[in-house]
Amino acid sequence: ESESESESSFLSSRSSSLSSLSASPSSSSSSSSSFNIYFIGLGPALMDIRETMYKQAPYSMALAIGGVVFVLCCISFRSAFIGVRLLVTVIFSLAIVVGLTVILLQDIQIGGAQGDGIHFVVPVVAMPVLVGLTLDYDLFLLVRIFEYRHKGFSTADATTLAMYKTSGIISVAGGIMIIAFSSLIFSELIILKTTGILIVLTCAIDTFLVRAWLVPAILMVGVEANWWPGKVPPVSLRLKCFSAEEVNDDDDDNRAGYEEIEEEEMGEAGAQAEEEKEEEKEAGAQ
Repeated sequence: ESESESESSFLSSRSSSLSSLSASPSSSSSSSSSFNIYFIGLGPALMDIRETMYKQAPYSMALAIGGVVFVLCCISFRSAFIGVRLLVTVIFSLAIVVGLTVILLQDIQIGGAQGDGIHFVVPVVAMPVLVGLTLDYDLFLLVRIFEYRHKGFSTADATTLAMYKTSGIISVAGGIMIIAFSSLIFSELIILKTTGILIVLTCAIDTFLVRAWLVPAILMVGVEANWWPGKVPPVSLRLKCFSAEEVNDDDDDNRAGYEEIEEEEMGEAGAQAEEEKEEEKEAGAQ
């Protein structure tokens, strides 16, 4: 009897309970009793794991990602809107990536997929990586825009200059990530294959679509209001671009000016900004 009780307790602790059925005896019985039925095996265990993961993980990740991104952006950029705009780009990228992956695995069934869609383990494991990749390139661009805006460029000019300066670096970095993670796509394990598809699509979309089009477009909605409530200096610099006709191949300075976007002071505004900087330096020295 003791042996059977220990065996029953072992099964209860090790097995996953899919459902519990309770029953009460007939009304003639004065005492009530209940019993549980347990199902054991890999299938029920996986179902319990999936239920537990999706009961907590989505809300925890959403709260952590949203809170951290918003708070850090408020601190770093001193802006209440940059964090919201970053979250919009993250949601945009993830929605497209997950949708395309479902189409590839469930509808097209590439690479021997059985039409079951995304394995339930993959989103929980891969989502933090995808968010990190999405934020990485977008933040790299936004930091440069922020720097140029504080140098005295307008938000539109700062965005143009930052795009010009960082486009090559971000494109090369995105290409390297695509090539590196594409090897996972050729794996026979569906979990690795799905993870590879998600990461490759995220890198491609964020590098060539979100960073190049969506981030500048969103910044142009509010323009100077993007930096509220932080303070930015008045516009004192503007961009000067050379056309091909203006470039003299024999003149190294002209050729360098054609290759680089020049900064040109805007007359009185530039002089006034310089005077204010000098006054601040003198006040600090005193």
